[in-house]
Amino acid sequence: MRDETGDLMMRVHSRRGGSTFATGHRSIDGVIHEGIGKLLTEGTSSERFESAMLRVIGSHLHKASLRRTTVEDSLSHLFRALDGLCKMSGIRGTISASELLTAEDTATVKRVVREASATVRRLAGQGGEAMDSVRSKVLSGVADKLSKAMTVQTGFGSDVAELLRRHDVPDLAIVNEYFERNPREDGRDWLAVLSYFRGLIMHTGYMPFETDDPDLPLPICSTSIYSTSCSGCSFGNSDTPGPISQS
Repeated sequence: MRDETGDLMMRVHSRRGGSTFATGHRSIDGVIHEGIGKLLTEGTSSERFESAMLRVIGSHLHKASLRRTTVEDSLSHLFRALDGLCKMSGIRGTISASELLTAEDTATVKRVVREASATVRRLAGQGGEAMDSVRSKVLSGVADKLSKAMTVQTGFGSDVAELLRRHDVPDLAIVNEYFERNPREDGRDWLAVLSYFRGLIMHTGYMPFETDDPDLPLPICSTSIYSTSCSGCSFGNSDTPGPISQS
């Protein structure tokens, strides 16, 4: 604390954060998962075991499993753990449109994008009034976005699907089968639902329990996300290690 002249008067030390230990709480329930031995064996033998990223992911999993945590907070920790796993596994979150289009379509789209970006940049350079500074910035921003139009965001759900496929975790096939038997009125599949609820949790922190949506992620997303994340924490050097538990 400092006085009006900026001289130091007093120091007050406080601790930020603290132990996440909770008496009687088990981060992983061996009765349910039946894979603690495999987790410890593969986890400790992985070159990633000492990585800061893995420790943060493990912390998120632990906090998500605390019984005193609200549903929204628990899901936010789980989604952040999955984000970390995707990054740790080299899943980029974006893909070039050229990887999905034919060579002819790619060339055409690139030409159209290049011409559109150049046209908008010319507009940004026109005028000279003071008021045009805002206009110029807006148009330059539009041109920048146009120049990056060939880079497509894959979406959280697609990233998770790639994570599951890459590491042979069976949750994707299991939940997809459920959605095929019980299709939603809006036509969303599980990956779209996963992305939708991630957006709600991460951007609003609110879960609309008052709605009649049958696919609120408590029964079908939370356990699957937790299973996926726990499996991810045991990923070693192999490209396709199996899941911790098939239960």
